[in-house]
Order: sequence, then C-alpha cells, then structure tokens
Amino acid sequence: MLSYIGLLLISLFCAWFYDVKGQKTGKHFCYLLLWAYAILLSGLSYRIGADIYNYSNSYDNVPSFPELSWSDLSNSLYPLFLLFCALCRSISQEFYVLHLFQSAIVCSVIFFFIYRRTQYRFIGVCIFITLFYSYFCFEILKESLAVAMLLLGYDYLDRRKKGKYFLFVVIAILFHPSAFVALILPFIRKIGFDKSFIFGLVCIGGFIIALSSISEYLSVAENIYNRVQAYTEEYRSVKFYIIQIISSVIIPFFLLVIFKGRDKNFPFEWAFCAYVLCGIGILPYKVIFLRFLNYLLPFLVIPLSDAFGNLRKSSPSFRFFLLGCYTAFTLSRNLVYWYKDGWKIYYPYSSIFTKMIDIQRENWMYDFWGY
Repeated sequence: MLSYIGLLLISLFCAWFYDVKGQKTGKHFCYLLLWAYAILLSGLSYRIGADIYNYSNSYDNVPSFPELSWSDLSNSLYPLFLLFCALCRSISQEFYVLHLFQSAIVCSVIFFFIYRRTQYRFIGVCIFITLFYSYFCFEILKESLAVAMLLLGYDYLDRRKKGKYFLFVVIAILFHPSAFVALILPFIRKIGFDKSFIFGLVCIGGFIIALSSISEYLSVAENIYNRVQAYTEEYRSVKFYIIQIISSVIIPFFLLVIFKGRDKNFPFEWAFCAYVLCGIGILPYKVIFLRFLNYLLPFLVIPLSDAFGNLRKSSPSFRFFLLGCYTAFTLSRNLVYWYKDGWKIYYPYSSIFTKMIDIQRENWMYDFWGY
C-alpha cells in the first residue's frame, strides 16, 4: 500500500509546492521523478490487475519476433500489439518487460501531453494518477497504447495536418479496434455546450434506438459474443447503472456547466460534451460506450487542472463544490474496484523482485474470469 500512497503523496506535495506556491527550484527534476515513479510502479508490478492476470497467464503462448508469421498478424484483431509482444519476448521471456515498455510509453505520452497543455502540470499529474492511472497501466494495456497513439497524433489535428493525424489513428486502430472512434474526432471537436450539443444528444439517442434493432448483428462471431457476455456479466446490477449515471453523466455535466459559466472558451469543452453523450450511451450498450470514454479521459485532465490551479482566485464555496464534484467523480469511477471485493486486484502490492503471490487475489481473479 505504501507504494501507491507514495506516488499520490509526492504528486500532491509537488502540486502544492510548485503549482500553488509557485516555487521553481527542482521543478523539472520532480516532474521527471513522478514520471519515473509512475512507470516503475506499474511496470515492475507482479500479477496485479484483472487484465494483467490474463496477459501474464497467456504470455508464454505469444511467439517471439523470429517465430512471428504474417498470418499471425493478419488474423489478429490487435496486430500491432501482437508485434509489440513479439518484440518484447525477443528481449526477454519475462512478462514484466512487456509491461514495463507499455507503462513507459503510456506514462511518457500522457505526462508530455499534460506538460504541453497546462501550466498546472503537477495538478494534472495528480488528476491522472487518481482518475485513470491504475486503469491504463494495470488493466487495459492494448487500449491504453491506442489512446497514447491518439494523443501523439492530436497535435497534428490542431495544426490542420489531418494526413499525419489519421496515420496515428491507423496505428491506434492496429493496437485496438476501439480506436475507430478517433476517425470521427475531427467532427466531435465541433461539439460545444450549445445547440450542437443538443443536436448531438438527439443524434446519439437516435443511434441508440437504431442500434437496438441491429444489435444481434454486432456479435457475428459466437466466440466474440460469449467473450463480451462474460466480460460484462459483473456489470449488470442496478448498482452498476447508478454508478455509471453518476460518474459518466451527472458529474461531468455539472463540471461542464461550471467550466462553461466561468470561461466561455475553456479548453477541451468538446471532450466533456462527448463524455456526457457517451455516458448516456453506456446505459443500453455498456461495452461499446465504455470503450469510447477511455479516449476522452486524458482530455478532461486539462480543464480540471486549470480549474484547480485557479482555485485561489475563487470563493470558498466554489472551492468546496469543485473539490466535492471531483472527489465524487473519482470515487464513482473507481467504485467498480470495490465491487465484490475488487480491491484485492491491487492490494497488497507485489513487485517482480519479491514475486509474492497473494492467494486471495489469485482466487478472486480465478473466479472473476471463470477459469
């Protein structure tokens, strides 16, 4: 537990010391320290995370680069991730090498994105750590790499170099097919909290209705359908829907109203609008729209960082309200880890140096995946 708390406390202290107090000494060193800490904490972990459990158990079946064939790549839904795994296996047979490289890529891209997009960089790191660090670096390895490719290409979209942007989108899709959503990002960016937002709300409502009539065709392959069913089995309770409404619709909508009221042109307004729309889509189609939210999360960090960075200029009541909204946002997003003792996924921490196997965690994973 101290390993996790250490990362959080250091990031909070740096946010207070540099972003709030305005100190300069050692600023770049501390930013690099947090970057390295985040990479090593996840990259050197051992059998922590629900998806990591699956990845590590099946890693021996992944071919090394010399063994990799073109048919392996062409028959895979994730050809670039398979190539990435093969290259890592050529370096070492140990799974941690893959995880370490994955963590390095994802954390580096997100830290760089925060560094370039907000002056309150340490606050941005705090938000990343509390909001989706564990999810990106301990769970969705393939998809987080796709998100990283999207962030790398986003600068080209800003500079109207759409050819280079779509090149990164193709790379992202080859890591995970859910990155297809990035193809329509140039249009999503036009959504604002105005008439176009209402239009988008109507469109997604119509899409949901239309999708219900063709949903059976989305699971053409029976094995994929069964996999999706197993994956979502734990999320069919009323509690899940309540948590999702709070975390993906109500709180982001409140934050959107607050930010729009204080700044008519706040950064990444479109991301909050799209997040709310996708949150509504989760209610009937969890698997589809939950994936889309992952591509929006990094963009939410910037307006949240700016809002917290400017809190000293705000009234005490606004500070309390914003802090309460963010706390509820973070807790509701992470409550899934407490569902049916889900906290065992991460506690106790185990590294590749000790290779401690926690029996409770192993049993929980075994039951969760239905082995």
